Amino acid sequence: VAVSINPRETSQLAAAKKQNYLSELGKPGADAGWHFLVGDSSQSATLAQALGFGYRYDEERKEYAHAAAAFVLMPDGTISRYLYGIEFNPRDLKLALLEATDGKIGSTLDKLILYCYHYDPQAKGYVLFATNVMRIGGAICALALGICVAILWRSERNSRARRSSLTIHPHLTGNRR
Repeated sequence: VAVSINPRETSQLAAAKKQNYLSELGKPGADAGWHFLVGDSSQSATLAQALGFGYRYDEERKEYAHAAAAFVLMPDGTISRYLYGIEFNPRDLKLALLEATDGKIGSTLDKLILYCYHYDPQAKGYVLFATNVMRIGGAICALALGICVAILWRSERNSRARRSSLTIHPHLTGNRR
């Protein structure tokens, strides 16, 4: 959802902006899930306050001054992540959405990637979290070692079974004492 804070903007302008963004995006069907909303100043102010989004009208420039940000919300409406800027790294946006849905969207690989990355407000994006990467590496090494030990144990067991089947037992040859 894109929301205008300018009460002078109309639904026609919002529709035109939506078409502009959709043509730049170039993804068929994206129009059904992307809404551009306008409202009066009290509605915009209430929403901005609920989101913690500050803005003010600059009388000299005749425009609204505000930070550029995207808010990623969880299904219950709780703010999951603030993404600042006018362009967003596709990986950061994808991870923010995955995080907001508590892993309910995305593939297993996406969830593994989210486990390896954490949001860093200073970096204003998702950064590699070395501790979790090392945990995954340790688990993979332990699994590989376990598989190798199991293969060697089974091979040794099969080798002993072959050797014992080649031994001639006295009761099988008919020489009884």
